[in-house]
Amino acid sequence: MLPLYSEHFGLSSQPFSVSPDPRFFYGSPSHKEGLAELYYGIRARRGFVVLTGEVGTGKTTLIRSLLEKIDDGRTRVAFIFTLISNVRELLRAICEALGLSSAEDGSRETQDYLALFNAFLLAAYRNGDNVTVVIDEAQNLSPDVLEGVRLLSNCETAETKLLQILLVGQPELDRHLNEPEMRQLKQRVALRFHLSPLSPAECREYIAKRLEIAGGSPSLIPESTSHAVYAFSGGIPRLINMLCDNGLLAAFMLGRTHVEVSMIEEIARSLHIGVEPRRRAVLAAVAKPVKFTRRSAVARQVVETKTAAVAKAAVSEPEFERTSIAPSVADIQSMLKTFETKGDGNGSPNGAAPGSIAGSSRALRRRGAEREAATVPSRSFERMIAELTEAMGPMAPLVVSDHVKAMDEFQERFPRRRFGQLIDLTSDEILSGALKTRYQSIMTEEIRAIGAIPEEP
Repeated sequence: MLPLYSEHFGLSSQPFSVSPDPRFFYGSPSHKEGLAELYYGIRARRGFVVLTGEVGTGKTTLIRSLLEKIDDGRTRVAFIFTLISNVRELLRAICEALGLSSAEDGSRETQDYLALFNAFLLAAYRNGDNVTVVIDEAQNLSPDVLEGVRLLSNCETAETKLLQILLVGQPELDRHLNEPEMRQLKQRVALRFHLSPLSPAECREYIAKRLEIAGGSPSLIPESTSHAVYAFSGGIPRLINMLCDNGLLAAFMLGRTHVEVSMIEEIARSLHIGVEPRRRAVLAAVAKPVKFTRRSAVARQVVETKTAAVAKAAVSEPEFERTSIAPSVADIQSMLKTFETKGDGNGSPNGAAPGSIAGSSRALRRRGAEREAATVPSRSFERMIAELTEAMGPMAPLVVSDHVKAMDEFQERFPRRRFGQLIDLTSDEILSGALKTRYQSIMTEEIRAIGAIPEEP
């Protein structure tokens, strides 16, 4: 069904529907990587694969796209998205999805469904077919059902897995798998991927692509408006769709040719969507332009240069407030205020006052150097992965990557003060007490070598 505003904006379909339509799949770097890893996991018969992501990041749309990609006539898929409360219901849902039984056969016992499924797996293997079970919203599965899923993964020959299992869920799924009683299941996970929200630049591309697919122009939601959408949505596709859909409706009702920033702000307030502190500068940069009173050439240059730095960081890096040395709008205003008070700051660079432009520039460079010195060098991560591989096998790089993401950090700029915490988390993955002690001892030496200071509780 077309929205009310479709004719007004010349749209042929609903551009911002919240339903998981594969036609509108946007391949951000995170989504492309996730799709490639899931496709590989199924094609290579890796057994267990786990996909996690926050609510609304596009997990189900990604799965729909994956199912289209593997639809070659040789892969049988059971897509389970209903609430499962016990192992019998799980087997029943799988058998019904594969056409092995119907809803009228609901009186069968667990062993009956298991026998049907086992016979199907063996027949598929003899025919050279691949069988995949996809379980959506897997964070809601009880420990008993997860244990049943693990037992299903035991269906294998000496050479290959007969069944590929993909668990899809919110970050709570990772926490469930990290619980001690789930260690047997966790050790069977061959691939694990976490789907990230979109960056500001990706948010803009996402909006433009959906408008084009629906027959519209990207100018319906200008770049400044898309930055406001990012500020309120945090790059979550579902929230982006809600804001843009309501924005187009508001523009239609007001007879406007495009969605304005003020409309997005009003819609966000009505939906009770707030702006997190780390994204406030993005919104401020597009909604409240910097103003200055002194019209000297130097003052203009400061404003134009620093405002451009903020805009560039907002487009290229979703967390630039934390990782970039580019000043915020408030920083620019503060610098200009100091400039107005102390003059043009054209004195000797070596004797520049702390509040001058030259002094501010040196301060920014010093802040950048301090941040560089506070990160863990790549060689330390290489040693961590090497030692962890010795202790637990080839899954070590994935384990390190998962924990870095869970700590909301990036390996390329991981803070030294949190390195000890990362070592503790990764050592918990080692089952052998002796190997765990050895790993902790070696990594403690590494902490001393790089001068990492533990994070205060």
